[in-house]
Amino acid sequence: MTPDPSPFPAFVSAGDDDVLALLRENVASNALGPGPPPRVAKLAWGDPDPLAALGLARAPDVVLASDVVYGNDPEKWRRLVRTLSDLSDAKTLVLVGNVRRYPVNHPLAETRFFEEATAEAFHREEVPAAELHAAHRKTGGGSCVVHVFAKKKDNNEEKKPTRREPEGGRGERREKKKREKKRKRDHGGDGSE
Repeated sequence: MTPDPSPFPAFVSAGDDDVLALLRENVASNALGPGPPPRVAKLAWGDPDPLAALGLARAPDVVLASDVVYGNDPEKWRRLVRTLSDLSDAKTLVLVGNVRRYPVNHPLAETRFFEEATAEAFHREEVPAAELHAAHRKTGGGSCVVHVFAKKKDNNEEKKPTRREPEGGRGERREKKKREKKRKRDHGGDGSE
């Protein structure tokens, strides 16, 4: 397959044939202007070579995904993370919009995927609700959450803030709180080893 040189080469769905048909109709109705029209393709999470499956010669600049995380199946999560990682390089920006279906600490909450399943392969930031369109600034169950991922160069690399912040800034304090909370959870709540 010859790689597609258009700036928006593919709209992809892991869905069934009905979803792909609707996506094709949507793409046809919302053409992006001059140049070849975007392609619609099916990509299964965990595909051994997603770039080849999509006919891409290199990692895209942007991967945009919407509502792809639901349920509480770690194997499906591993396949999704592997696919996102295989589609990305150090310059790829991965944006994942998701509906928060459960409260953050609920056993089925998608939070586990975003905070834990992606941690080894990606840096992650959550777009603050205040920065979303006014219609999507709700918090809690049913809210829209946008996650921004950048692939780690080294899996042992510490998470780095994406915004320029002074040392000890808000992002660093937030990360310190997350680490402390995890340490307490992992060690029985008192922080002792």
